[in-house]
Amino acid sequence: MKKSSYILIAIVLIIVASVVIRLNIKPTTISPVACTMEAKLCPDGSSVGRTGPDCAFAPCPTLTTPPRTVVGTLTGHIMISPTCPVERVPPDPACAPKPFPVLLNINGPSGFHAQIHSDMNGLFLVYLPAGTYSLVTHQTTLWPRCDTQTATVTVGATTTIDISCDSGIR
Repeated sequence: MKKSSYILIAIVLIIVASVVIRLNIKPTTISPVACTMEAKLCPDGSSVGRTGPDCAFAPCPTLTTPPRTVVGTLTGHIMISPTCPVERVPPDPACAPKPFPVLLNINGPSGFHAQIHSDMNGLFLVYLPAGTYSLVTHQTTLWPRCDTQTATVTVGATTTIDISCDSGIR
């Protein structure tokens, strides 16, 4: 009789333990998360996207010194010409070079790469770490063709670069 009592007590304890465990463990279901394709511009000119289950922005690359001590300003104007098929003497004001809104690739030291858009007036402005950069317009067609420019950004200074684009009109 003692043996059957121990077996009965063991069975009851096992049942109680499994009920307690079942009540305290909540099922975890992992559902897929789709984040929007937004990007956050970082102080060094790079950008980061959303990531993780809460779709938070990934951390920006960290600089070893505060940005104000390593950053300069690069600004400029992108213009396209000719805008008329025939040059006139005296020049026709309607045929003057026009602003060119375009995507601009900025390639720099140590594999640095950034993209910015010039605005409707052809103007662009970006804060970059000090260094020498190559500015190339992103184009998918033969015309217009824009000059590639090189710019040296210095700490705390503004560098201005103007980029000329050939419309291909002849």
